[in-house]
Amino acid sequence: MQYGFGNRNCTPILDIPSLSANHQSGIYFHHSLDLPQGSYTALVQSQLGPDVTDAEIRISATAGAERTQLAQTTQRVEAEGSDRILLSFTLEKAGTCEIRGWVDRDCFGTLLRYLTVVPSQIDNPDDREFHFSPDLAVGKLPEVMIIGTTSKCPASCICCPTNKPATRPVPKGVMSQAMFDDLIDDLAGIGFSGGIIFGLYGDPLMDPHLTDRLRKIKSALPTATALLATTGATYDADIHGEAIDLFDSIALHIEAMNPATYDVMMDPLKAERTFPRIRSLIERARMTTHLVMPFGRSNVMEIAPIVAYSREMKLRKPEFAALSNRCGLNATWQKESLAPVATCCSPQKVAEELIVDWDGTIVACCFDFMRHGAIASLSRMRLSEYLKSRERQEFLDRFTRKDWHGLKACRNCRVDDTTQAELLAKSMSALSADIVHLRPRDFLHAPDIESRDGALIAAGHTRAAGNRANRVWGPYYSLPRGEYSAHLRIDGLAWGYQSRLRCEIVVDEKVIAARDCLPHTADKLTLPLDFEIEADGILQVRLVTDRVDFRFEGVGIVPR
Repeated sequence: MQYGFGNRNCTPILDIPSLSANHQSGIYFHHSLDLPQGSYTALVQSQLGPDVTDAEIRISATAGAERTQLAQTTQRVEAEGSDRILLSFTLEKAGTCEIRGWVDRDCFGTLLRYLTVVPSQIDNPDDREFHFSPDLAVGKLPEVMIIGTTSKCPASCICCPTNKPATRPVPKGVMSQAMFDDLIDDLAGIGFSGGIIFGLYGDPLMDPHLTDRLRKIKSALPTATALLATTGATYDADIHGEAIDLFDSIALHIEAMNPATYDVMMDPLKAERTFPRIRSLIERARMTTHLVMPFGRSNVMEIAPIVAYSREMKLRKPEFAALSNRCGLNATWQKESLAPVATCCSPQKVAEELIVDWDGTIVACCFDFMRHGAIASLSRMRLSEYLKSRERQEFLDRFTRKDWHGLKACRNCRVDDTTQAELLAKSMSALSADIVHLRPRDFLHAPDIESRDGALIAAGHTRAAGNRANRVWGPYYSLPRGEYSAHLRIDGLAWGYQSRLRCEIVVDEKVIAARDCLPHTADKLTLPLDFEIEADGILQVRLVTDRVDFRFEGVGIVPR
């Protein structure tokens, strides 16, 4: 029996000022689990902050609501060294056990990658007991293929390494038709009936052989589905019309409906030139097209307009994707990330995805723009050989051993927590034409709150004792009677042990709904706050805080 926990954002808790100094020491993860009586060993794998070369990490285990300490260990961890720390403990009776990680610097940037707990005392961090089950990858054949038939792309989105200096050393080109045909024939040989996604590190509409490739797939793999991921920026009905008709699904990558935001997010593309092409593509393939928007802090408010545009154009439900740091190459990650987690892909995921670049290079991950995780190349072997090769098996074994830190592409890889991203996108998707946007500039605020970059910012409050007060209030907006949801945008939270934050919905000076948040319940802020107004009234939203730093970016009020 093995217990595993990963891919979840944890709210850090900053040390009190006398301990944290300028290093931002504090608890970077805390996780509770119910265990029967017995002896256990926890393997904690962590990822240090992006600018941290080494740090002291302390792992502890406690039992019960009173947090009786069971065990504790401290270890110096280096970014280029091992990421594994062991902690053995014994539970005298069945109950709740909490495992915590404390770091002496950058508790906000340090992440738990994976926690493994096994019911035995083990002193070797590489012991097989900590591995994934080998059955996860044994005999697994690809169920999805992502193929980059061209490295060309008309965009250089702010969150993407394509067309940026970092990726210039990576070879560029277009896949030969001969290599593509061999690949499709070999997929037919294993009875492949999954999805073939066009679009890896380039835009498939810039592939001059796209139509021929679709014809080959439809002929050799009649039960497979062909999917297109594109910006739509180079769409030309005369050139791409037949290929578009052959795709089973089309994902249009668009990061904003607001032209000014789009121009920044998808530079050098310009909305005035691209939007007409996107509309033309949609009009040809309305039944197979949906919009895809990776979102971060700069474009989260574009979720509602994307939903509205999809409805206007009668498209399928849009997809809102959690942001990735692209194996460390996303230069805007620190600014854009909403709920970061360190990736911990399973061997099953790697085995079931076949990712092939234009020159036949097989990589483990579509985020690996530098191709550090290259496994093999179809320029040297056929796919049928690769699937049985030692190179593939050895690579899968590394994921079975949870050796993410030992792989250059995986070591610094981060994404936003998909669960929290989905929750936020779902909440924001409810915003429609009836949405009331209450912008930060509409609110009043305390003198110690700074208005900057379109937000209201509280900084240095974690160090100020006993400063509970209304920090933000307003904007005294008239609302008719009805049922509503308030979607608050509060980012950049920094907590101390005694921090408190309360959100209040006030109508005609009466509090009708409220939510109290402590450090361990901060994720509640991503949830809508529902309320009902029994008669037309004047709405006020208040933030009451004590020892909390935050960035307030407004409120959306949505009829329910």
